[in-house]
Amino acid sequence: MKPETVLGIKYREEPTAKLQEWLKEYAAIAAEFPGAEDLAQRLSKRAEKAGELITERNRPEPPSSSHDDMYYIEMAKIMDDMEASFDGDFPLGNEADASFAGCYFSVLELAEIQCGLHHLIVAGRFNGYNFDVLVRKGFLAELYEDWSEAVRCYEGVSTSKSVQEREDECRRKMAIEGKRCYEKALAFMESGEWNEVFAPLNRAADMGNPDAMVDLALARVYGQYGCAKDLQEALTLLRAAAKKDNARACFALCHLHDSGVYEVQAAEAKEMCEKAAGLGDEKAKARLADGFDLRPIREILQEQIDKGNIDALWQMAQLCKKENDETGAAGWFNKAIEAGQVDALLSVAAVYLDKNGGFYNKELARQYLRRATDGGSVQAIIALADSELADTDIPFWQQAAQLRNLEYSEKQPKRKIREQHKKQMAWYRLAAEAGDTDAMNALGMAYHLGYPETRDDREAFLWASRAADAGDGSAMYQTAHLYENGFGTDRDIDAALLLYTEAAEQGVRSAMIRLYEIYTEGLLHIQPDGKKAAHYLWLSGERRD
Repeated sequence: MKPETVLGIKYREEPTAKLQEWLKEYAAIAAEFPGAEDLAQRLSKRAEKAGELITERNRPEPPSSSHDDMYYIEMAKIMDDMEASFDGDFPLGNEADASFAGCYFSVLELAEIQCGLHHLIVAGRFNGYNFDVLVRKGFLAELYEDWSEAVRCYEGVSTSKSVQEREDECRRKMAIEGKRCYEKALAFMESGEWNEVFAPLNRAADMGNPDAMVDLALARVYGQYGCAKDLQEALTLLRAAAKKDNARACFALCHLHDSGVYEVQAAEAKEMCEKAAGLGDEKAKARLADGFDLRPIREILQEQIDKGNIDALWQMAQLCKKENDETGAAGWFNKAIEAGQVDALLSVAAVYLDKNGGFYNKELARQYLRRATDGGSVQAIIALADSELADTDIPFWQQAAQLRNLEYSEKQPKRKIREQHKKQMAWYRLAAEAGDTDAMNALGMAYHLGYPETRDDREAFLWASRAADAGDGSAMYQTAHLYENGFGTDRDIDAALLLYTEAAEQGVRSAMIRLYEIYTEGLLHIQPDGKKAAHYLWLSGERRD
């Protein structure tokens, strides 16, 4: 890196004033942030060295050397070596980054970036004319390795060649990172480590990897890899991947249409199927032979309704609502309610449970929720459970946690509240038996802490371990705690350590802290490991400057 770039000055410019400005900012950072002191001091020496080199360069050449070719060759080599010594592994430690950022950030901000304090910098607010704000946002996104956000920012500044070059470089990094993360996700799939798939898969999709976008979209459709179901996000991902000419994405959209997802209408499904076939997808080629029903969606839904499909009643109501046909929406909505369609029943129950909506009626709401429960809705079971609470807003598992550290004399809430919590807990058991992991977690905590029912660690372990087996991170932590202490099961430190680790990798902070404690102090045959302890302490965010 050129010494002029280090200080942010022009060639042949006198460096003293700018050098003093840099040294002042480095000193301020070292005083305020002890963790950055060593780097700030190293950067100060680097700046002083750059100032000395610039001063030396600015001096007149010796007359005796004016025609000495060897002098120039030797000096050029010395200067190249000196310039190389300014490069470093800290942010802005290379010529390209330093030159680019120097145009958009102040000396104070540049010093903060170099010392890893870029979270302190405010990019500003974009007003439609100040493109510098977009560039600042883009560069800060790069520092966080959020290449996709950087690209979005740089795309808004099409008039600058240097910004275009940054955008192209970010796209290259996105492709590399996307491929790396997708390969990592595939490795977890192949080894059957399904709980580990989501994080790298989501990262790869964010980086624009089309295959990862398809896999994540399908996970959102079917609720795989610990993903919550989200059809709209799934469609967004598939359509974006289809634009990248991904045959799997194109055919997946066609398949969703065939599966009854009316948001993908026949015309789009046909177009996507043709595109997938053109890209060589054999399934798409076979599907084209069956043809597509290109009738209006209303006509298709009406046909389904005539065949007795009650879900089509709800879909017709939503279609009318989308088309601003309020009368039609209300009519089909009422028919869906009469037929016992679960989404319609949940929707009207939510209206009656809204205390601020003007239609609050708890008993009516419970009637609709019971009907939805009969239709197999776990969401309705949870809503019925929560409706049992008349004198408190605190659910039973939170009440159990709050009572944990109190004296026995303080442990007993009012009898009527305890009875309400018992009723709520009974509903949650039904939800847990239907496969809801949040309900399993709540039961595990309540049984272990002994509220509102009598403590029963076997029940606690049963429900916590079921949720852990389903991939729930919080349940993994609960189960690990039970294994570690032998509550409700045989003590098994190895199983506990494995589950703590899996929970920590899913972002459960309590698991990170417990792993830090275990690797700091050791636990039975688990030996202390300073490196691992430091790793989990850092992940938890505890004790950071």
